[in-house]
Amino acid sequence: MDLREALSLGGMRKVLGCIEVSASKLAMLMSLLFPSLLVAATNDDAVLMEELEVVASPIVEERVIRTFGDTLHSVGQEQLEDLAANDLATALDRVPGVNMSRHNPIGAFGGGDGGAIFIRGHGASRPGQEILTLFDGVPRFSGIWSHSLLDMLPVDGLQGIDVYKSPQGVLLGNSGFGAVNIKAKKHDGVGTSGSLMTAFGRYGTSINTLSYGGANSKNDYYFTASHRSSDGNRENGKGTVDSFYGRFGEDKEGPWSFCFQVLHTTSDVEDPRAIDAAQIPIVEKFATRGDLFIASISRDDGESRLDAKLYLDDGLQDWLQWDGAVAEPFYSVTDYRNYGLKLKHQSSPWQDGE
Repeated sequence: MDLREALSLGGMRKVLGCIEVSASKLAMLMSLLFPSLLVAATNDDAVLMEELEVVASPIVEERVIRTFGDTLHSVGQEQLEDLAANDLATALDRVPGVNMSRHNPIGAFGGGDGGAIFIRGHGASRPGQEILTLFDGVPRFSGIWSHSLLDMLPVDGLQGIDVYKSPQGVLLGNSGFGAVNIKAKKHDGVGTSGSLMTAFGRYGTSINTLSYGGANSKNDYYFTASHRSSDGNRENGKGTVDSFYGRFGEDKEGPWSFCFQVLHTTSDVEDPRAIDAAQIPIVEKFATRGDLFIASISRDDGESRLDAKLYLDDGLQDWLQWDGAVAEPFYSVTDYRNYGLKLKHQSSPWQDGE
């Protein structure tokens, strides 16, 4: 470029363009160099913090790889209290690989996906669920549709919750790709104790739980009752859930022990529907009632253990819906009765053998 061309308007633009490009490259180079220079200059003044060792998990109480190669996650009483869990959905909210669906703060609208459990993606089937729910080892689910109803699985006064994330053909049968087992509580120690908990929150939410139990050298008893209600965080989102659990156990002289348990639950939950759903003349509702009875006998002589559980689960689901085709409401009533006998025998024919 000669002097005449450089002094022309086009020449000036080319010169300024070259300067602009060089300036941008220089800025990029400085941004890469300065952090390393800054770190090198202050490396001598770096503060080393003390080593922190994490020895417990705030999410689950225990994670065990069992002898069968599967993984078992347990949520204990401490985690339930820290989470302020009022139902199964909030109790398992932080367990890796487990998800829940719900509509209302209190009560799970179990007619569709308003109260469902998902483990590693399984659990979306309707009817059925692929996930087995148990109370103290006894299956509890809708007898006709074979999916769980969260309002019939209270978490008041529990010993803990075990989550099986893979199929367990021998332990669980062939009806589940995963399972959630609620472990019922037994009064520990000798003497009596009780507790009363009351909590209030937004949307007119109220949670009340009463527990009492006792034990001596031969017998133990424990019961808990709860009442939960809320106006819901959306219109037509009210829910009320009540439950009662009672247990009486007796340890005979020798290896034998007996136990009888009863669990009663009721719920009445409104369906707020999807936000963009068309308006209907009624408020759809889902109500449940369930009574579970378990009679258990165990024998443990140190070398082998036998457990037998005879159970009866009598349940009712009353689902009020709107039929848009004929413009009238209708009820879908499911009245079922599940019963059975579960036997389990374990022995150790050699050391560390089972």
